[in-house]
Amino acid sequence: MKAAIIIFLGFLTSLISVSVYSQPAPPVAWMRDYTSGRSNAMKVDPSGNVYISGETYVNGYTDFCTIKYNSAGVQQWMVTYNGTDNLDDSPSSIAVDNQGNVYVTGTANKDYNNQVFSGDYCTIKYNSIGQQQWVKIYSGNVMGRDIPFKIAVDGTGNVYVTGQSYIDDQRSDDIVTIKYAPDGQQQWLSVHDGTGTNPEQDAGRDMVLDAQGNVYVFGHSTRITSWYDLCLIKYNSAGALQFIAHYTGTDNSITEYGVAITLDNVGNIYTVGDLGADIAVLKYSPSGTELWVYKYEMPYFSKAMDITVDAAGNVFFCGSMGATGFLAKLNGSGALIWNKIITGTGGNEIVNDILVDQSGDVYITGKVAAGSYFDLLAEKINTGSTTQWRATHNGSGNYNDFGNSIGSDATGNIYVTGGSNVGGFNNMCTIKFAPGTIGINPVSNEIPDGYSLSQNYPNPFNPVTNIEFTIPSSAFVKLVIYNSLGKEVETLVNENLNAGTYNADWNASNYPSGVYFYMIETEGFTETKKMLILK
Repeated sequence: MKAAIIIFLGFLTSLISVSVYSQPAPPVAWMRDYTSGRSNAMKVDPSGNVYISGETYVNGYTDFCTIKYNSAGVQQWMVTYNGTDNLDDSPSSIAVDNQGNVYVTGTANKDYNNQVFSGDYCTIKYNSIGQQQWVKIYSGNVMGRDIPFKIAVDGTGNVYVTGQSYIDDQRSDDIVTIKYAPDGQQQWLSVHDGTGTNPEQDAGRDMVLDAQGNVYVFGHSTRITSWYDLCLIKYNSAGALQFIAHYTGTDNSITEYGVAITLDNVGNIYTVGDLGADIAVLKYSPSGTELWVYKYEMPYFSKAMDITVDAAGNVFFCGSMGATGFLAKLNGSGALIWNKIITGTGGNEIVNDILVDQSGDVYITGKVAAGSYFDLLAEKINTGSTTQWRATHNGSGNYNDFGNSIGSDATGNIYVTGGSNVGGFNNMCTIKFAPGTIGINPVSNEIPDGYSLSQNYPNPFNPVTNIEFTIPSSAFVKLVIYNSLGKEVETLVNENLNAGTYNADWNASNYPSGVYFYMIETEGFTETKKMLILK
């Protein structure tokens, strides 16, 4: 059974559907759509600033689009990048350093003899206020298409990019990894060329750094004829090769594709990749020794999307299995603990990204079927595989919506970004869920004599306060928080309520000291009161 809650933010109308689970879905603190495009990657800093990289359509082609929102959802800046040949440009990954500088990489397409089939690595650095610092282009071969898949930045501002590059003229791609200094100067470039016969399509699909500056690249490369093996490469900070580890599986005729990589808190390496119709999860020691492999073998075709590990060494990986999404958990020895199927109303679900918190609870995003189309999914699952809450988003276009990246800040707020169909076109959609906002609770079912809005208590407060209100009959109620400039910062209530007395708690831990206002709106009644955050 589902209860539909209509969320109005600014001039945007959307539908958030919340299914009944052991916990209510957290309130939507804010939702932002940037017109005409899709979000491809996201980073969230500890303060709750959100950085989005995606595509936006300009004059019939796509450009890089990078946006920064603050924790209240206010856009701080937006920048676009159009490649020199004015063709389709698409970012694939984003990183943020400790000073708030933002790094984006992707493919800038180019025109070769009037044939748009080639492109270059394009890596851009912006400072904390969105000013472009440098752009670096890497081209393997003028005829080829070079695709960077991942960017990372270390603690001193060095930048690393990996992907696949068309270097020679034999229709072959190699894994190319580049390190740039903070000022954009190239420090080193490393090429891994598989040993199989042409054509080869070696690719570095994901990358992580450790505290010592070592670089771990995961993807696939050819070793036997043109079949791919999973391929893990480690470089030190100077670009010197430390090891290469391949995984072939038991059937050399099956093509393997590397998907994602992560590290645990002692430097062990975990990878996930596609093994034909199955999935392989591997654990390696820091020196590259294979410790175990787990094969996810199901009756239906499976595809991996992401992997992560919790503080106890449990491993989580996700993707699609047949017509459903899935999330699986392994223990530190590689044994399956549980496999959770994620479904909607019509099949073809997928889980695109996962996040694990300090308690071992997991948050996922992706898409679930809702009738003939798909909705964006956000879901929390506890350590025992029980869904705690689920929220889905249906854009006003009532078409296909999806989430492809999930993150959190230091106070546990959850952020999801992806694409939302509005008026027949995809928008870059970003949603903040605020579990710290305690929410609304009915106090009494007795029918009040009239409408009322009480003064919040305590006042002044830090960081939680309570707002009580009454409604004498069933009504659609909206309770909104505004800052001293009159800008909406959070919506506490936005739904149909029965007659009664209600308490709405607000956790203002993400907001600075100052005067704020709260306003209740129903049909025939509006009232505003003032409150003070004092930290």
